[in-house]
Amino acid sequence: MTVHSVRLAIDTSGPYDMHDITGQVQRVIQDAGMGDGIATVFVRHTTAAIMIGEHEAGLIHDIPIVIERLVPRGDHYRHNDLNRDDNAHSHVLGSVIGPSETIPFTDGELALGTWQQIVLIELDTHPRSRQIIIRLTGE
Repeated sequence: MTVHSVRLAIDTSGPYDMHDITGQVQRVIQDAGMGDGIATVFVRHTTAAIMIGEHEAGLIHDIPIVIERLVPRGDHYRHNDLNRDDNAHSHVLGSVIGPSETIPFTDGELALGTWQQIVLIELDTHPRSRQIIIRLTGE
């Protein structure tokens, strides 16, 4: 069994900025020369998330609307009071969506469905530089 890790840095433009990182993950698999295994994609921040979804204009518009309904930015959060901050909702969303996804790959290709992409979503209130770890386990 082989384990291969790569760190990736992505700069975001602010709240709900979404980046399709599928191509970068696929290149890591190809560069590692691995055939079969799993790719774990993990963002090292509590106010960002990794999700599997369709990265297309309609959903890029719709997802922030739904997110605001689930965890409204303007609600009162104790975290903001205690830390003199404005991003409690970002931490809550990060917990709900999650920091990672695990995707199998076969014959060196991600086993994603036709409309599935690996997406980084910024949840914080400001632009950030995000660190992503891609860890491959397989052969």
